[in-house]
Order: sequence, then structure tokens, then C-alpha cells
Amino acid sequence: MINSKSVLAVVSAIGGCKTLARRDSRMLGGKPLFAWSVNTAKNSRSVDRIVVVTDDNEVRSYSQAIGATVIAVPPEKETGMDRASFATAVALREFAQYDMVAVIDAGAPLILGSDLDGVLEVSLRNHGTPVVTVSETRLSPASLVVLDTSRKMRKVFGNQDPVPPNTRIYTTSSAISASAVGYVQTHGTFLTEDTHAFLLAPERSLIVESKADLVVAEGFLKLTGPGSELMPFNSSVSSISQ
Repeated sequence: MINSKSVLAVVSAIGGCKTLARRDSRMLGGKPLFAWSVNTAKNSRSVDRIVVVTDDNEVRSYSQAIGATVIAVPPEKETGMDRASFATAVALREFAQYDMVAVIDAGAPLILGSDLDGVLEVSLRNHGTPVVTVSETRLSPASLVVLDTSRKMRKVFGNQDPVPPNTRIYTTSSAISASAVGYVQTHGTFLTEDTHAFLLAPERSLIVESKADLVVAEGFLKLTGPGSELMPFNSSVSSISQ
């Protein structure tokens, strides 16, 4: 619990990754990738129950072997919902009695239990409205281009830089999303005009989408040890619009 509010943690292992087959059940540091997200929830001081939602038979079998609550769903079909919101909706059909819900991407092995606690704290501070993880990026919108069939470049924003100079830019991440249960049930998503941000340390913001990402994650874990931080990192809050 956190501030007398009960918390359901949902590990979203639905759909895997189009660029990495069987992503969620691939081995990383001696256990399946998704199991690192289960560990994140276990290491949280706020979580009361952990549920794994998956369409992967290997993930389901491993979840059952370690005694995790698992909800099996058919292979992903187009629902109009993002994966985090879909996994949350599935979990809340059976576990709607909790006050808060947090969903963790099965491909985010480097986040910590303290990150999850921080996301929940920010949500409660803002009356249960949604919070999603973000990380700072050095990519400037002015550098974005599209290519035609001959690979000739065209700037997405033309000669206009849509962001004032020296403005910090952040990318949203699927690592963790959280809100009051009633809020996400009403809106069906964590991304609304009420959404706030929790800043992840850049070195922990990796979402595994390729074999190269697995190598990076393995190297980070060897360098720092499971559940370790390279340095203290303070989160801050900002509003995110859809």
C-alpha cells in the first residue's frame, strides 16, 4: 500500500515485439526478460499484488512456475488501445478492488522498484491522475526528416524549429504507467490531458526491441548489478498532453 491506497501491479507481456520475436521470454541475466519487470514490482514498497498478462505460452508457463498470478489472453488483435491500457483493462476485469494500478512493460529490465514507487507517489500527489515515465533526449525536432522513394530528404518541420532554443525535450516511455483504478477505467488510457511525467534516469530507460538492446541490458546489469543505480536521480513532474 501507499498512503493507505492498495496497489495492483500489472506486467504487460502482450504482443512481444515486432522487431524481436519471442522478446518477453528471451533470457537475460539467467531469467526471462519479463521476469525482470516482475522483480521490479516485487522490489516496490507499495505493491500489494502482481499480475502478469500475456499471450505468450512460455511467459505463462514460467509465471506459473514461480507462483505468479497470470492471466492468459489470445494472441493480440487490434483493439484500438495501447498495450499498457489493454493489459490494465484485462487485469481489472478480475482485480478491480484495488485503489491504484501500475502497469510495467515486460521489455523494461532496468527500472527499479523505487521508480515504480515514484510513479505512484506522483499520481497520488495529483489526485490519482495518470503518470507515465519519460526520459530526456538529445534529439532535436529540427533534425527530423522524411525520405521520398529516391531517398531525397525533406525536413518534417521545414525551416521552422518547433521548440525554442535550450528547451529540454523528453520522450515518453512505456516502462511504467499508473493512475487511480477509477480514472483508467473511465478514460481507457493513461495518456490524457491530465497526464504527468516521471523522469527515468537515462541509463535505465531502455525498452528492449532488438538483440542489440539485450546486449546493452546485459552489459548494464553486469556493470551495476541487478537493481543498482549508477547515481542518485531526482524525478520531477510536468504535464503531458496527448
